[in-house]
Amino acid sequence: MPNRKLWKGILWFIIGLLLLAGLQRIAQNDEAMPTADQVAEAQKQLTILHEMGRSTSEQSFKMTVKWQGVWPTLLSPEEAAGALSSRLGLPAPKQVLEMAHEAYQAADSIEGVPAHLTVTVRASGGYYILLRLESTGGSAEGLNRLETVQSLSGESLADEGVEVQWNAAVQGITWPGANGSEEGRTQNPEQTLDQLEKRIQEQKTLRMKLKPVEEFAEELTVSRTYSVKGWAITAMSGEQPVNLQMAVHLNSGTGLNEISFGSPLLTVEY
Repeated sequence: MPNRKLWKGILWFIIGLLLLAGLQRIAQNDEAMPTADQVAEAQKQLTILHEMGRSTSEQSFKMTVKWQGVWPTLLSPEEAAGALSSRLGLPAPKQVLEMAHEAYQAADSIEGVPAHLTVTVRASGGYYILLRLESTGGSAEGLNRLETVQSLSGESLADEGVEVQWNAAVQGITWPGANGSEEGRTQNPEQTLDQLEKRIQEQKTLRMKLKPVEEFAEELTVSRTYSVKGWAITAMSGEQPVNLQMAVHLNSGTGLNEISFGSPLLTVEY
């Protein structure tokens, strides 16, 4: 039992490093896209992620959108957090300690979409802003609401001077594991990811061609990063721009295949 706990701790440490690397690669993307273009492209890529979720999951799935970036303002921490919260229609922020850094947080809903804002003080000056929006995927109504709030909040943050970057994720339970079939319980994550790739590329509503760039794999989890033609919001992987990451995790407790799709990279736990 101690060995299993130790391995689980090591695995989550590795995943944490990968998430941090993903955030850094997004932030280091050389060519900043104009906000209006980024908002339009974000809607396009979110719509495709939603369709990927519908095509590969037999149940409703979780959708997460993030707008994040540096805000080089001279406002005090309390003033800065209050200004963004007010602009987004969120309640007054509360001061917290975020990974040993002074931060302010506000949470509520924007037009019916749960929202969480964090304004973190940077040692080098200014602030790091993270706005997280969450929704349940599977219906056109839910997608439309999230797309609307995503666009409005992205434009609002940019208007205030935040150097925004977008990323989004879809997470759910995939076939055949969703129905608890024997096939789903004996299939390893890499086999499941291979099937997901095939289904996505064959789906008429998607018509996507996936070009694999990177892969990470261990016993219960496999992740691949791709370059997808026509997707404008990208991150850099060395010299190669990437814009889609897919992961499959076999839950050892339930025997089900948990899937995550992220663009341009996954910045959520999977």
